[in-house]
Amino acid sequence: FYVQNDSVVLKKNYCDFEPEWLYSGICEFSLKSPVLKTNFYAALLETPYDNLSFWFKAEGRTAWKNFLLDFSYFAVPSAAKSPNAAPLIGGSSSICRTLEQFSLNPQILFLFDDKNSSSLRLGVNVLNMWKITDTNKVEELQLMKIRSGICFENSFFTGQLDFTTNNLLLDGVPPTVSSTPEKYYGCRLSLSSAFSSCGIYFSADYKNYPPPASSSARKDSVDFSIKATPGRAKILNASAGLSLIYKDMKRYSGNFSAGAGLKLKSKKIRSSIKIQLEIPFQ
Repeated sequence: FYVQNDSVVLKKNYCDFEPEWLYSGICEFSLKSPVLKTNFYAALLETPYDNLSFWFKAEGRTAWKNFLLDFSYFAVPSAAKSPNAAPLIGGSSSICRTLEQFSLNPQILFLFDDKNSSSLRLGVNVLNMWKITDTNKVEELQLMKIRSGICFENSFFTGQLDFTTNNLLLDGVPPTVSSTPEKYYGCRLSLSSAFSSCGIYFSADYKNYPPPASSSARKDSVDFSIKATPGRAKILNASAGLSLIYKDMKRYSGNFSAGAGLKLKSKKIRSSIKIQLEIPFQ
C-alpha cells in the first residue's frame, strides 16, 4: 500500500516522512463450535520509520440457553517501537490512535408464549480503550463507554430504549482543552410498527454534555425523526426530522429536514429516487 505524508500532527512532532510504497500481511483464524465462535486476526505492517508494526484482534460469541455474550479485544503491541504520534499507520495513510481496547456485551432474551411471538431483550455493552491524542505533546488517555438497553419486539411492533455514557475519562491528562474527549450522557427511544398496509418508524434522541469547566456552557441536543411507508408494497416513503442544540437552556442552533423516496423494481432493474430538504436555523 502507498502512504502519503499529509498529517500536520506528524510534522509538528517531527515524524514526517517521504511518501512511499510499503507492504503488509494479515492472518485470519476462525473457530466455531456449538457453544463458542471466535475470530482472530493478526497483521504485520512495514512503517516509514524502519521498523515493523504489529496488531491483533480477537472477537467471539458464546451462548447458553437465553444468555448471549459477545466479546472482543484489540491491541498494538509494537506501539513502543514507533513514534508516539504514529503507533500504527494504515493503508489509507490514516493513523490508528487506539492502542488497546476490549469490550463485553452480555444479553439475555425472554420469549413469551403468545400468538404475536413477543420477546424482551436486555443487554449492556462496556467498551474500555486506551487512545493517544493528536496534539503536539502526545498523551495517552483511558476512556470508557457504557451502553445499556431494553428491546421489546413482536410480529408487528418493536420498541427499544437505550442509555449511553460516552467518553468517560478514567486515566490520563489531556494536554489541551480541545483534545479533551467530549463526555455525554444519552437516551434514545425508537418505535416502529409494521402492518400489512403501512409502516411507521419514530425515534427520539437526547444527549447531555456536562461542561468541562465551571465557566463552560452546558450543552444539550434533541433529535426527533419519523418515517412512514404507506401501501402494501411499501415502494413510497416519507420522512421528517428535527434537530435542536441548546446551550445553557437557550436554543443555539437547529435543523429541520423532510424528504421522500420512491423504490422502483422490475425483473431486471432496481432503482430508487430520493428527495431531501434541509433547513438550518438559529
